[in-house]
Amino acid sequence: MQPRAADAYIVMQPRAADAYIVMQPRAADAYIVMQPRAADAYIVMQPRAADAYIVMQPRAADAYIVMQPRAADAYIVMQPRAADAYIVMQPRAADAYIVMQPRAADAYIVMQPRAADAYIVMQPRATDT
Repeated sequence: MQPRAADAYIVMQPRAADAYIVMQPRAADAYIVMQPRAADAYIVMQPRAADAYIVMQPRAADAYIVMQPRAADAYIVMQPRAADAYIVMQPRAADAYIVMQPRAADAYIVMQPRAADAYIVMQPRATDT
């Protein structure tokens, strides 16, 4: 769901590249998450304050924390093991970005409320509901 037209969020998943792209042109905030092959490299870039955040996952790390000192915006990315849940939170304006990807169900849900600005992308496993 996308109530406001200014907020355009794009999530793309090719085949094995598993590239996830989230763009927010409203405030020139571009968030890009890329997952190549087995390297599992996740890159988050925010050009509106020249703030570039890069999160790389070599094997099967569990927790990734990315902090933005500009406005006390903390971005947290957590990945367990089998669940492979990625959570990104931005407490600045109650903007919570949650991305969960267990394994390979190819089910992506993007929800955008109005004031909360919560974006959720969930990919459950075949056994998960």
